[in-house]
Amino acid sequence: MSVNLLSNLSWVRRAIAVGAAGFTLSSTLAAWLLPGRTITIAENGGAAILLWAAFFWAARQPRRAMLFGIAVVMSELVAVVFREGDVDPTIPLLFPVLALTAGLLYGARATATVAGLAIGAVAVAALAGRRLLHLPALVPAEVFDLAVVELEIAGGVYFGWIVLSAYKELLVETEESRQRYHQLFEHAPDGLVEVDGDTHILEANPAALRMLGLSAASSMGRRLQDMVQFSGSAPAQDLARLQPGQLRTVDIGQGHGVRHLEIAARAQPGPDGRLLLVVRDATVRRTAEGRREQTRRLETVGRLAGGIAHDLNNMLTAVGGNAELLKDPEVRDVPRLAEEILAAQRRAAGLIRRLMSFAQHDFRQAEVFDLAAAVRDWREPLQEQATGKCRIELGGDGRALVEADEMQIQRVLLNLVENARDASSAGQVVEVLVRRMGGAEAARSGSSLRAERQVVIEVVDYGAGMGPEIKTRLFEPFFTTKPQGQATGLGLAEVHGLVAQNRGAVEVKTAPGHGTTVRIFLPEAAGDKGLA
Repeated sequence: MSVNLLSNLSWVRRAIAVGAAGFTLSSTLAAWLLPGRTITIAENGGAAILLWAAFFWAARQPRRAMLFGIAVVMSELVAVVFREGDVDPTIPLLFPVLALTAGLLYGARATATVAGLAIGAVAVAALAGRRLLHLPALVPAEVFDLAVVELEIAGGVYFGWIVLSAYKELLVETEESRQRYHQLFEHAPDGLVEVDGDTHILEANPAALRMLGLSAASSMGRRLQDMVQFSGSAPAQDLARLQPGQLRTVDIGQGHGVRHLEIAARAQPGPDGRLLLVVRDATVRRTAEGRREQTRRLETVGRLAGGIAHDLNNMLTAVGGNAELLKDPEVRDVPRLAEEILAAQRRAAGLIRRLMSFAQHDFRQAEVFDLAAAVRDWREPLQEQATGKCRIELGGDGRALVEADEMQIQRVLLNLVENARDASSAGQVVEVLVRRMGGAEAARSGSSLRAERQVVIEVVDYGAGMGPEIKTRLFEPFFTTKPQGQATGLGLAEVHGLVAQNRGAVEVKTAPGHGTTVRIFLPEAAGDKGLA
């Protein structure tokens, strides 16, 4: 791996500046305090000038400037050893630093080269200085001290290189991790946006910018809600309060259309309030879902029209056949034929009423009544609806006032009990429960109403239950799982229409082998909130 691991070399200029300032201060103090030491002043001053030149050079070529600075400092240190004929105590400290700096910029060879030059230069300078400047020869103790200094330089370089190698390995791992993160961040199909506590955009990947209709140059540092006009269920300022796992759906207008986005938090907010938001474009999926829903509705309307045509054709056939018989003067049983015509008319009228209920036309006669007491009064017709196959158990104490059409609610319960009976085995129990709930509890139970107090009717059977493919079609008109001729397929459609007329909601909980629970939610009538 190349030793050139540092992409930001601004530290080179700072390091050279520190050295230049040190030599400048040293020469200044020497000129002031030691005016007789001309050589020292000249050496330090010359080194300072060369280092300041290297400082300006480092703006264009930092590595070469640092190598030049290392050479200047080494030359100055060797000159001191030559002039003194001895090793200054700072030498073992400075030479390893210079060798490791060279290695950081140019690799292990540079470290070994500078260290070798330093060790050789110190010994040569000390011996040459003694001889050429006619200084006393080194005594054995001084030779020993020189050897110790050389070992200290070598040991310092080796120890520093161990630390530097470990640092390089860590830096390599960090750089590889950074590159992986950068690739994932830049090329992720989902949008990633980092915001602070006030939804200022700190970072965003290209996918997020594309989905939000932003550009990197204009969006960084600005608040999300100042640049994107959100509509839908989540104002932009609420996005900063998202917790991991929570999802918000927002719509933004772009061009001539609307883009549907899902925004979720994928990490806990940091100590400074930062939060990572994941943005997913749900436009295509929601458009496809809308088309599927439209197709399903068209299929439902087709089945509805076909069912109506079939049933009305049977009734009109009965009316027409009996009317033809009435035209025959020899027919004597006129009352019976007339009764059959009237029966067909009544069946047609009943069909129309059920269709109107399904269509949610309001034919209700609303009044406030105690639903719990009414259900207790309906025990006999409910048990008759079970036809002896199942046993009806009623539950719920106290009063539960609702404002609704009592006969329509009874019709709803009769339909539900009939379906529960057909789904149950002989001898099983069908429970009919009436309870009062607060709005929050009702919402957890499946209610879509916004009333603060609600009354819920539960019809529970312990039969075979239903799978999701059947559950999604329960309220479609003329949809039935019963054998042909045994059901019209309008029972649950009528339930849905009647409940909607009475400002209620329906929720079904079922699974294969776990029975079915149908809950009817109605707003509780005012004035009964203190009753249990």
